[in-house]
Amino acid sequence: VAAVDGATTFPGITVNDGAGHTGYGMKLGTLDAPASMPFYSTNMNQSITNNSRLGCLTAGVSPWNGIDLTGKMLIVQRGTCTFQEKLHNARLAGAAGLIIMQNNANKNAYLSGITFGAEPMDIPIYSTQYYTNAALTTTNLTNWRAMHGATVSITAGGVPNPTATQAASFSSGGPRFGDAGFKPDISSPGVSVVSAALGTGNGAETMSGTSMAAPHATGDVALVRSAHPTWTAAQTKAAVVNNATKDAAKWNGITRVMGNGLIQPAAAISNGLLVYPTTISKDGDTSLSFGVREDNAVSVTRLLTVDNQTGAATTVHLSSAIEAAPAGYNVTFSKNDFTVAKGASVQVIATFAATSAAMAATSSQQDQVNNGSYSVNLIFGVGNAHR
Repeated sequence: VAAVDGATTFPGITVNDGAGHTGYGMKLGTLDAPASMPFYSTNMNQSITNNSRLGCLTAGVSPWNGIDLTGKMLIVQRGTCTFQEKLHNARLAGAAGLIIMQNNANKNAYLSGITFGAEPMDIPIYSTQYYTNAALTTTNLTNWRAMHGATVSITAGGVPNPTATQAASFSSGGPRFGDAGFKPDISSPGVSVVSAALGTGNGAETMSGTSMAAPHATGDVALVRSAHPTWTAAQTKAAVVNNATKDAAKWNGITRVMGNGLIQPAAAISNGLLVYPTTISKDGDTSLSFGVREDNAVSVTRLLTVDNQTGAATTVHLSSAIEAAPAGYNVTFSKNDFTVAKGASVQVIATFAATSAAMAATSSQQDQVNNGSYSVNLIFGVGNAHR
């Protein structure tokens, strides 16, 4: 089971500076955002030092010495001093809230794993992405340009997660070592998963890993088994894997990392058309593996089963798509359009063929294994059109 980032949004805020410039941000503190308040940004005054923009002390003197921040939302940029110091200085200056802006356009708005130490988080604290705009940089400070009398409005709501449904960096890709079989089979959420913390009574723990992703897939299997208690292990696994989905824009070309896609429990339960290898290996593979090939030209056949558990006769159309491979590869089926009776199954011969030119071109591909050879695997997806 591969691990993906399952969060589509973060709990966060949208910040508007009153001049029409907006940015998404993350709530770090414990207080709810006020609807609107005056705000202060150091580029209101071009004579103010760079350290005041960062919210850091200069020779032990407050960055905003002599400036009244009471009731105002303070905007500072990340860098130079600690987050704890920025918050400490903001609180001493009487700021009603603190926004910490990223210092690099390549960084996410979400400031993960940070700490404010012993400094009380008794004012709203937010982070937001790096923001630059010609209208905002006339003082050569990469910060919001605050106009006198402007207010900052903060709206609570979900902040889009740019890495949602993408593979986690720690999640290993296939093919499987040894026989180059297709692995992983499937993907499920495994990033920043919150679960019960052992021995705490009612505490929680947040962890990431494929060990966090596997229980999601196990739960999917349990739901399918509960709905279809007479199904075999092969049928149950096929239902889970066949009905996974993937975002082509994000996953195209990296099936070896993501497997057949992200688990879809509802579809796995409701879609009873199953496809799996006729001969199930000891590992229970749901994909059809042709193994490692080092020949000049290849033509290999495997037998697969199309199993109809939908409760009614079903017309099936089989087609194939070659992903991330040079021209000259082809997958064909002995039957493309046929009807499978209720509760029955049909066996189909799948043939993988590749020209010598295609095999030669493959040797430079990143997916190569074992001295320039290439692993060949066929995975199955079942949709509304039953492909």
